[in-house]
Amino acid sequence: MRSLNVVNESDETVRVALRVTAGSGEPEEISAETIELTPAGTGSGVDDDRAHVNGNWIKRADEYHVRAERGNERLELSATEIESRLDGSGWDGECADVTIVVGADGGLSARVVPSDAC
Repeated sequence: MRSLNVVNESDETVRVALRVTAGSGEPEEISAETIELTPAGTGSGVDDDRAHVNGNWIKRADEYHVRAERGNERLELSATEIESRLDGSGWDGECADVTIVVGADGGLSARVVPSDAC
């Protein structure tokens, strides 16, 4: 995984809890944080409705698992799921840009695309 981002496309301020683990078997917690985002398009011009999440996944190749929670909503992406969403691109999970999306309806989804950095 090259990058991890969160974007809010809803008209509400949202809080998203993220947890990233690495490895198969007994996973190691790499990152855990809660991010607050303003409603889509209402920020002060500095993209307050989106956030880049820093972590060592940029430098360290591993099998990453991403879990996002918002209220009762939960989204989980395993390393296998991340790779399957890149199927046909010629890249593996190490070259994925992952964006967790809070949709207009408040639901969670994910966009996984090949990274421009690979």
